Amino acid sequence: MATALSNVGQYEDALVLLRVVERKKVAALAEDHPDVAAVQHSQAFALGKLGKHHEALALLRVAERKKVAALSEDHPDVASTRHSMCATLQALGQHDDALALLQVVERKQVAALGKFHPTVAATRQRRVGVLEALGRFDKALADCETALFVALAALGSTHPAVTALRHTFPSVRAQAALARPRASG
Repeated sequence: MATALSNVGQYEDALVLLRVVERKKVAALAEDHPDVAAVQHSQAFALGKLGKHHEALALLRVAERKKVAALSEDHPDVASTRHSMCATLQALGQHDDALALLQVVERKQVAALGKFHPTVAATRQRRVGVLEALGRFDKALADCETALFVALAALGSTHPAVTALRHTFPSVRAQAALARPRASG
C-alpha cells in the first residue's frame, strides 16, 4: 500500500503508513533486522520526495548500518541503499561525497559481478549526473559511453535503461565539447 501511495505521489500518506509498518516490524523482528532497514530505506525515499533530504540521509545511514551488519558490506541491498544515499547527497549539493560513495559501490559491484554487468552500468549512469554537477564533463562522457555500451550489450536496445542513456548521451557529449578549450587562430 505504501508503494502504491508513493507511486501516485502521496508521499505524506506513504510515510505515515511506513512508520506504522516499521513499528510492527521492530516489534516482530527486532530493531536491527534487515526488513526494518528496508522499510527505513522506503521512508527515506518518501522524505526525499518531500524535500526533507537531511532527514532522508540520516535514515539512509541508519538503514545502511543495519544492512551491513545483517547482510554484509557487499550485499546488493547495501548497494541499493548507497545509491539512494548518493541521490540524497546530490540533492544536498554534496557532490564530492556522492562521487566518493559511488566509487566505493562500483568497486564492490565490479568485484562481485564483473565490469560488464548492468548493475555496474546503472552505477556509472548515476555517476554521470554527479560528474556533470562537478563540471567534469569529459569523465561524465566517458562514463556515459561505457554505461551505454554495457547496458546495450546486457539488456538489449529496447530496455528502458538503454533508452534513458541514449537520451542522456547527446547532452553529456555537448557539455563535454563546450567545456573543452578551443584552439585559437
